[in-house]
Amino acid sequence: ETATYVGKIGSDDGFYPGDFKFWEADLYRTPNGRFFMEGKGGPRSPFAESYGENGWAASRGIRALSTEDALGYAQDIDISIEKIVALFGDAVKVA
Repeated sequence: ETATYVGKIGSDDGFYPGDFKFWEADLYRTPNGRFFMEGKGGPRSPFAESYGENGWAASRGIRALSTEDALGYAQDIDISIEKIVALFGDAVKVA
């Protein structure tokens, strides 16, 4: 409830909900500056969960993200560079 919504993220390259690699999530930043995503995905997505001895299953839930991973996802969201800098601060490298 206290996290700041950053934007919608997910798979690209034309994946659709029935595809094993498909996933979609909402990216958030907590008040203390940590990032996480809440969403769902197929058995070859960031939301995959181990099933049996050698299998993977589709799942949904919350996944913690490093600042670098969150920044990578945020770069694909249609938000301003000013908002990126405000959210990620020192993680943004100036060219």
